[in-house]
Amino acid sequence: MAGTFVTPKVDQTAAGTWTTVSAVDTVPTGLAKVLGVVASINDTPVTTQSIVTAKPSATPGSITISTWSDVDAAATGFALNVNWIAWGTATP
Repeated sequence: MAGTFVTPKVDQTAAGTWTTVSAVDTVPTGLAKVLGVVASINDTPVTTQSIVTAKPSATPGSITISTWSDVDAAATGFALNVNWIAWGTATP
C-alpha cells in the first residue's frame, strides 16, 4: 500500500438525545471540534419521520441532525427523539 494515512486526533466523545424541532436541526455537542457523528431514532418512526442522518455542522462544536420521510423528502412532523454520539477534540 502506497502513501500515508494520518488519523485525526480524537480526545473526546459526547452523546445525547435530541428531540427534533425541524427537518434540519443544529445541535451543540460540548466538543470544540466535531470530527464525526452517528445517530439513530429512539422512537417509533412515523411516515413523516422515518429516517435520520447526522453530520458535523458548519457551526463549530455542533452537529446537524436531519430527519426525512419514507419518500425521501424532508420530514414534516417533528418531536422525534434521536440518540447521537459524536467524537472530536477539546480544542479547535
